[in-house]
Amino acid sequence: LTRIGEGKLALPILPDLAVKIDFVVREAEFDMKKVSAILERDPVLATQIIQMAHSAGGPVSGAIDSLKGAIAALGPKAIKSMLSAAIAQPVFKSRIPHVNDYLSGIWKHSLTVGLFSQDLAGLVELPDSDAAYLAGLLHNVGQAIVGVYLLEVERMFRLQAAAARQDFVDAEGWLQIVKNVHPHVRQGLIDTWNLPPTVCEGINASADYDMAKRRSLGNVVRFSYALALQLGIGFGEIDAATLSDMLMIGRSILNIDEEVVTRLSATGKQIANEK
Repeated sequence: LTRIGEGKLALPILPDLAVKIDFVVREAEFDMKKVSAILERDPVLATQIIQMAHSAGGPVSGAIDSLKGAIAALGPKAIKSMLSAAIAQPVFKSRIPHVNDYLSGIWKHSLTVGLFSQDLAGLVELPDSDAAYLAGLLHNVGQAIVGVYLLEVERMFRLQAAAARQDFVDAEGWLQIVKNVHPHVRQGLIDTWNLPPTVCEGINASADYDMAKRRSLGNVVRFSYALALQLGIGFGEIDAATLSDMLMIGRSILNIDEEVVTRLSATGKQIANEK
């Protein structure tokens, strides 16, 4: 939280992502389309790009309302510099197999909720599908950030405790830390990093359904979140009965039929199976 407040949130990136970034940075021609495709699928990098675009003394002024707008405003030189700095950091991987699976699940969950939200925003005729995608992608960004910071802590602990052969933490303890801490980290980002107001509103409003404003971004993100969990993508503290109620209420509020759910589910399963 201190690093977020000071604008110094430097994060180690995951091994698979590091390989993709390294490939596009080293190519003879810096392909912004390939870069954008990577950034649009990663909640941590997406947040950092928006923060860069809004930072004092940065190359842009005024409101940045979407990730695409932030990427375009910063331009290839600034984006390449940011990515080069990212892959220069240590790439961390946990010695706990389940932790690596959880991290992969967090990223896939974020992407799934982003894509679901974008699709549903068009269906219910919300004016900004880019904002819907970003709100879905970043709705649990605290989990991603806490997760990669825990990898850094794990690495430091291993170095310090090598002689004593101590364990860092088991998978259950790791997950509990993420659950306890991530809401505070997410709120810290929302309060500090000048995320687009529509996106912030969508994230905050997704804590519960708004029955008075049925076709709202918050309702779209909440239903997308529930559907992703039902498909087994990501993790949450919601029991089966509550999850079933969330889906039923969301379908009613947003007027979502079975055909739409089937189409979204196919997209989610495809993401879940990606390496």
